Amino acid sequence: MSLKKVSVIIVTRNNETTILECLESVMKQRIPTIKLELILVDGQSQDSTIQKATQFLKSHHIPYKLLFNPQIKLAPGWNIGLKAATGDYVIRPDAHSVLSRDYIKNGLLILESDVSLAGTGGVLISKSDTLLGNWIATVLSNPVGVGGSHFRIGVKKDTITDTIVYGLYHKHHILDAGQLDETMVRNQDIDLHKRIISNGFKLLTSPKLKAIYKTRSTLKHFSIQAFQNGFWVIYGNGGHVRHLAPLGFLITLFLASWMNMNILVGLILLYLIIVMGAYIVISKLRSIIPILSCATLTFILHMSYGIGSFIGILSLPNKLFYVFRKSV
Repeated sequence: MSLKKVSVIIVTRNNETTILECLESVMKQRIPTIKLELILVDGQSQDSTIQKATQFLKSHHIPYKLLFNPQIKLAPGWNIGLKAATGDYVIRPDAHSVLSRDYIKNGLLILESDVSLAGTGGVLISKSDTLLGNWIATVLSNPVGVGGSHFRIGVKKDTITDTIVYGLYHKHHILDAGQLDETMVRNQDIDLHKRIISNGFKLLTSPKLKAIYKTRSTLKHFSIQAFQNGFWVIYGNGGHVRHLAPLGFLITLFLASWMNMNILVGLILLYLIIVMGAYIVISKLRSIIPILSCATLTFILHMSYGIGSFIGILSLPNKLFYVFRKSV
């Protein structure tokens, strides 16, 4: 493999507890055939994220670029980093992620094997340092919780998918697709991937690329994230048909409650039986407390996501009016 320059863009905001593990995993990607360019883009962190990161990098004599994102949100930060990147390839690991040792090396081999690929991403290993966080990690790794999300539930072989996580991309494909939509708070990557695919290129999820993902460890952050994801798949066009399943579930429960309470109770019981069965069979849970806890968290996930999608539908007229006024 000839020398390849890869720009690693890490967008941060208040990640003091995870940034060093992320940087350590990035530094382990260094091999003679790969030249890494490290770019940190900070969204006005109010903790010691930048101090810890820069001290670590300086102590290891690692060159880096430090940029600032006054808009705070992820999409503008990614675009700022992309503009500063000089590599032919770019990758954006989250500041709370840990890449497996050969993540970039294997990703480059995959991209070079197929000219139709715009990017490749890996499979998440969800973890947490708390009991609740580990239950959330279990929910986010089970198909009953997240459906057919390949990068969450895993793949056994290289698989063409409609989205990827911690993607390694040919930089020019992102530029050709118009970069990330800075009006979106969530699902910006899904929206970008839809545009890349519409340009005639493919994305691939590979089991050779693995990354540890530190999950939300509080019920508040877990439900807010689900609500925002549900909202933006509707309001921001950042989703696919499968992302409408929680909204369909919400509507089904509402109609059942309107028709007959016995039907509602029956549907919820059937739902819980299926969900608990999935955690017993797929996640190999055996104790009643983890099973009930994961089932409850799954219900919260689906309801929060579905409510977010419903609010997204209600908000569409305001969005269309705003777009109309801008065009006049």
